[in-house]
Amino acid sequence: MIKMPFCGRASEWSKAAFLSMFPAIGIHCAGLGTPFWMKSSTISNSVNITIGLWKMVNCSGSLTSPCIGSALPNSYKTDLLIITRAFECGVIIPMALTFALSFFYTTSPGARTQKVAAWIMILSFFSMALVIGGTVTWILNLPSSHYVYWSFGLTLFGGSLSMLVAVLMIQDIRMFDYEGIRLRKEAKREKREARKNKRKEQY
Repeated sequence: MIKMPFCGRASEWSKAAFLSMFPAIGIHCAGLGTPFWMKSSTISNSVNITIGLWKMVNCSGSLTSPCIGSALPNSYKTDLLIITRAFECGVIIPMALTFALSFFYTTSPGARTQKVAAWIMILSFFSMALVIGGTVTWILNLPSSHYVYWSFGLTLFGGSLSMLVAVLMIQDIRMFDYEGIRLRKEAKREKREARKNKRKEQY
């Protein structure tokens, strides 16, 4: 494992997990907002359309024809689309919580406990579970003559990075010196109390 000097005594596993959350959130949001979740194209009829969760882009016609973005037509607004939106938008919540907890875990000794590490791991697994739910419902939602496109792949990749965070935290929970942290905290607390008692005795 490459040594990373920032964040003090935090393990290299937790630092790697924290750094993985940046691309995980960014890639997922990029996939969520771009209109390239599925595509339909035929050479013979000059059809070339891409559909996202919120809008579509029509590039049909000749090569010189402009691409036109528009809202989704009613034919694409199915119950499975609504379920996919719920899954994929819901991913943002556990991802954001994972990022916040991971930040405090790596930067603050007081938050560096086994319980916080476990929550980071659980939320990361939950993020991936929501991504998988959205993936399944979107595949079931594919009409005939359509196929999945790269925005779909972005969210799946973002979820995979979230899964990586969970795996890294498993190793951190197994190997990190939580007992040593607890003993150091107790030693500091005892020193503070001893200084307070000494000042009281002087007065």
